[in-house]
Amino acid sequence: PKARWAYRGSELAADTVALIDALAVGKVHLVGHDWGAAVAWQVAAERPDLLDTVTAVSVPHPLAFVKAMVTSTQGLKSWYMGAFQLPFVPEKILSSTSAGEKFLISSGQTPENARRDLNAMLAPGRLRGGLNWYRAMWMTKPNPATARVTVPTLHVWSDGDAAIGPKGSALTPAFVDGPYRFEVLRGVSHWIPDEAPTELDRLLGEHFSS
Repeated sequence: PKARWAYRGSELAADTVALIDALAVGKVHLVGHDWGAAVAWQVAAERPDLLDTVTAVSVPHPLAFVKAMVTSTQGLKSWYMGAFQLPFVPEKILSSTSAGEKFLISSGQTPENARRDLNAMLAPGRLRGGLNWYRAMWMTKPNPATARVTVPTLHVWSDGDAAIGPKGSALTPAFVDGPYRFEVLRGVSHWIPDEAPTELDRLLGEHFSS
């Protein structure tokens, strides 16, 4: 969709619920990284009846993230979220191979993975769609009364993450009422699924079986 309102958190969560319903397998283990983690947190809070567990990789609970933005250096780390609000300019800059690769490499990606992801994003309409996730984030305000998570939760963060600092993860337990496990991957960048797939797989297996 072209309109940014189509990427509101409520829409993204509804899409995920629709996918779970389409699977018709009963409850699922929901895992998300980065923006996927933000959506997973919302689904877990709003539709715990659909989940056996939830796993948020890199990104803390949304309300914890908001608090971290104003009480730590997280606001500085998230400068790009504000830059992405500009119309047309981010698309122009990121569609430049050299600028796009430089931005992704600065976040911790290898040059090979940066080229892989940039090439995927340059498909028609895809870069705008991705940026619209950021442009619509201000249209959804987490409700403290309905944002608490009761399903068994695993939160995985890495201390080499250039985009997400430790404060949000430290604040996250205050918003989880169910069983909670927090794991830190040392010396790993933001790109955990690429950089530490074996360790992440082990943690997921333990979480699911528990």
